[in-house]
Amino acid sequence: MDGLTGQSTYAALFSSSAVAAGSSSSSGSSSSSGAYVKLQSGDKGTEVERVQRRLHQLKYLYSADGDFGSLTENALRYFQRKNNLDQTGVADEETQQVLFSPDAIESEEYVFPYKLVVDLSDRRTYVYRWTGDGYNERIDTFKCCVGAPKTPTPQGTFQGAGQAGGRWYYFKDFNCYAQYAWRIQGGILFHSVTYSRPNENSGGSTRSLGRAESHGCVRLTVSDAKWIYDNCPMGTTVVVQE
Repeated sequence: MDGLTGQSTYAALFSSSAVAAGSSSSSGSSSSSGAYVKLQSGDKGTEVERVQRRLHQLKYLYSADGDFGSLTENALRYFQRKNNLDQTGVADEETQQVLFSPDAIESEEYVFPYKLVVDLSDRRTYVYRWTGDGYNERIDTFKCCVGAPKTPTPQGTFQGAGQAGGRWYYFKDFNCYAQYAWRIQGGILFHSVTYSRPNENSGGSTRSLGRAESHGCVRLTVSDAKWIYDNCPMGTTVVVQE
């Protein structure tokens, strides 16, 4: 015992057989030999969450919920790709040994189904699909309205907060409504064109699209706002740039 965290210590610290202070050595999904438990799509529980937390630490997976779904599988495949492992999407023993080692290679960005890029100069929102090694396929372009010069849409890279409520969203400062609001950051949202009442016949003009005249939000057609609302989970990467 030298008090240093070497590779073997690091692997043991994050292994399925690691024991918390004051607890017994038993673990619900660990084998009696202390070997790594094989995990795959459909599995749930603390062992899944342990792997997810490590993937989050290495910037592959945005959140950990103990449910091994498609987001976890795709994040794990990308981890395997970057660390020269077979891209199975299964957390087998070899994968976990590398995952919990101090030599594990980090990701450049989180893995999601899509990435959204808002271009302020041409007032368009571009949708890119995850292809296994990056967001390399542009699949759609949405004409949008962005912030006016005095109330600009903030630039930067954000992990979106996701759906901001139900179908109709009320802006109390402006006494108007929009459909399918999706929060980028704080009070900045993707949402449909605006209405005077929560009724499709009370407004919804698309004349503002392609202009810079919002209070900072990104306005879209109803169908485009609904697509983001339905298909982009919390944490999806949003880039706002000139």
